[in-house]
Amino acid sequence: MSAMQNGICWGNISRIEGLVERIHYEFGAPMMVIAAGGLTPLFAGGTKTVEHADSYLRLSGIAEFWGRSRRVS
Repeated sequence: MSAMQNGICWGNISRIEGLVERIHYEFGAPMMVIAAGGLTPLFAGGTKTVEHADSYLRLSGIAEFWGRSRRVS
């Protein structure tokens, strides 16, 4: 069970690193990598690719949008 969990964890970290590397190659310019979502702490700590991690970024953005849309109405 432990070996399977490690494989899933490191497999996802490798996938993140590979994806960022390909996007960086295609874009050809420096960029900041931000990890968002509930599982962020599991993966962000295992790679230097992720520069900023925020488990609640998506929810914070939705709350900000909702608050601004209420002020406009």
